[in-house]
Amino acid sequence: MVLRIRKASQHFLAVKISIETPLLPQMLDIIAGEGADAVCIGNTLRGLSINIETGLPHFKKIFAGYSGPAIKPLALRAVWEARKHAPHLPIIGCGGISDEKDVIEFLMAGANAVEIGTTHFINPMVIPRIQSQLMDYCLEKHIALSSLTNIAHKGGLCS
Repeated sequence: MVLRIRKASQHFLAVKISIETPLLPQMLDIIAGEGADAVCIGNTLRGLSINIETGLPHFKKIFAGYSGPAIKPLALRAVWEARKHAPHLPIIGCGGISDEKDVIEFLMAGANAVEIGTTHFINPMVIPRIQSQLMDYCLEKHIALSSLTNIAHKGGLCS
C-alpha cells in the first residue's frame, strides 16, 4: 500500500502504526523500503467497554481505540525499539503525551517529532503551553530541542 501511495504522490508520507504492531523491526523495514518519509508510532490500543445497563459492548464494532496517558509507557517503548532498529528513519512519537515532560521523553527515546491527540481534544490550548514549557526547559539546560532526539540511546544528557 505504501509503495502505491508513494508512486502516486511526492508529498510527505508518514505511515502510522500501532504500538501493538507485531514484528516491529520487519514492519519498519517495509515502511522505509517502500518509500515512506517517516513512521508515526503509538496509535491507540484496541480496547473494550461494556454498557452495564444493556450488557452489550458500547461500540458497534465491539472494540475501539484506547488512548491517553495510560498508554504512554507502551508507546515510549515502541519508539525506543523503533529507533534502535531504524536509526535513520524519522519517527513521530505519539500516545499519552500530555505535557512537556512527555514530549521530552519521546524525543529522548528517539522520536524526531511528536503528535498530541487526546490531551489536545481535552484542552485545545495545550500546545502553546507545551511549546512555552519546552522553551523554558531548553533555556534552563542550555540545549537545543533538536539535540534531545535519541539522547537516551547515546548516554543521556551528561555524556
